Amino acid sequence: MNKEGWLYDSEFNAGFQLLKRQFPYVGGLVNPAIRGELLSVETHEFVQVVNCGNHWICVSTIGCATGTVTVYDSGGSSRPIKVSACKTARMLGTRGSCIQFIMQPVQCQVGTSDGGLFALAFATSLCLEEDPSSRRYNQPLMRQHYHDCLSNLRVESFPSTAFNPI
Repeated sequence: MNKEGWLYDSEFNAGFQLLKRQFPYVGGLVNPAIRGELLSVETHEFVQVVNCGNHWICVSTIGCATGTVTVYDSGGSSRPIKVSACKTARMLGTRGSCIQFIMQPVQCQVGTSDGGLFALAFATSLCLEEDPSSRRYNQPLMRQHYHDCLSNLRVESFPSTAFNPI
């Protein structure tokens, strides 16, 4: 595993396979490399990590009204919405212009190489029925934690503490 810098695609896919195995009732959790017609329409709530070029975000319909998607972005930008709209629209079985994206306030990453870890942490929290907005993740411990999850073939909640956003 890459001890610094971005996660490899194979590391992402391994994490998604573990999440899907542990949480078979959660929709989405599709390998982020799958695009276009290979994506199936989700018939119930889903969690998905989406690559927006050089950054990863997490999108989810858990607890959302029809046509609404919550976006969790550790980069703190609204730019990824346009990039993720096509994939999300395909998963919803609708056009991108019909989707309302809600940016959820979450912890911003320090540096540029841990966006993938944060997106995976957000997805894991959602699968565990935790609100990523109310978590303060311990960024220095996240990479080793994810490595341990892959080694143990079980995804656990990322190191964090409860946090009450203002």
